[in-house]
Amino acid sequence: MDEAAEQKLIGELQDQHRRVKAYRVDGTLIVVRKCSSGERSRMMDKMADPRSSKAAVHKELALSCIVHPDREAAKAILEEYPALYDDFANAAYELAKGGVEELGKA
Repeated sequence: MDEAAEQKLIGELQDQHRRVKAYRVDGTLIVVRKCSSGERSRMMDKMADPRSSKAAVHKELALSCIVHPDREAAKAILEEYPALYDDFANAAYELAKGGVEELGKA
């Protein structure tokens, strides 16, 4: 996919999902959307559960929030570079914070 096509796709995904971040991993475009309120709540509940692992929670959230490429292609890339599960889960969570800007001490 050329750069113009990538930018068009990112724009379309941004229109669809509002807040997205785009990455390139070994030449493949990966686009992550913000997590929903429900996804965030499930993530927080699972993180508080001592039977859950942080890695499993991040894997689930990352795969839920990647909107490009399709799930199977994303899984293949993430199995090759498993630390990206954490990065993409964190990106989805950070996007859900919106455009918050700290204005100084109260």
